[in-house]
Parts: sequence; structure tokens; C-alpha cells
Amino acid sequence: MTSSTWIFESSEPLHSCGIDAEAVSRFEAVALEESPMPLVFSKEEAAHARTAEHPAETLCICFCAKEAVLKALETPYDFRSCRLFPDAGAGAAPILLDDDLAREHGVLTKGRLEYRHSDGGGEVIAAAYLFCEEDDH
Repeated sequence: MTSSTWIFESSEPLHSCGIDAEAVSRFEAVALEESPMPLVFSKEEAAHARTAEHPAETLCICFCAKEAVLKALETPYDFRSCRLFPDAGAGAAPILLDDDLAREHGVLTKGRLEYRHSDGGGEVIAAAYLFCEEDDH
């Protein structure tokens, strides 16, 4: 992996940020399964990935984001309580957290995911940004 510079601007105050990278090839074997990695992906996320132009890449982006959220929260959580529906080519997507998870950590239910590919294209690098609740800033 090569080094990378990220620039981020938001009107919301940043609570925390996490970064992760994964190889797309790790998800090729499960990408078209009805319920890939059921302890990680919701049924809606799996369905979204199956209909994507690049299913393995879409699952990889989602997994990277969930790992990045884990790092941002600094504590384990049920990966299914964080949902993502990225378009593999867009480079950004909302992170949707369940109300209970967001409340427990003092963050908004909607975060932001930014992602890109490594120079060779076989790896996804993701940054998850979580924002403070209104009364925290």
C-alpha cells in the first residue's frame, strides 16, 4: 500500500475517525452468496452488494468501513448495527448507525465514509468519520 493524504471538511464537529484497508480478493468467494458473512453484513447490505457492478469490491468497502468505525469507537460493536450502501465508484457514502449504538457512544446516527483504491486497485482504503451529538460541542 502506498501512503495517502486525506482532506476532510464538515459543518458537523468531528467526534472520531478510523481508517482501515482490506484486499478485495478476500471477498470474491462470498460476494454472490445469499447471506455472506451474516455476523458482519445485514441482509439489505448483502442484497445491495449482489446487485452492484462489482459485488466483491462493494463488500470490501463495507467491511473496511465497519472496521474503521470499530477503530473510531475504540470498542467492539455488532457490525450489523452499522449499515452501508456504497456505490463502488463514488468514493464516499453515508454511514448509518443504529440509534442505540450512536447514543451509547455520543455520536450522530449518520457518519461519513470516504474510500479509495490502492495504486494497484486490489485493495480498498476507507476512512470513517463519526460526528458529535448536538449537545457535545
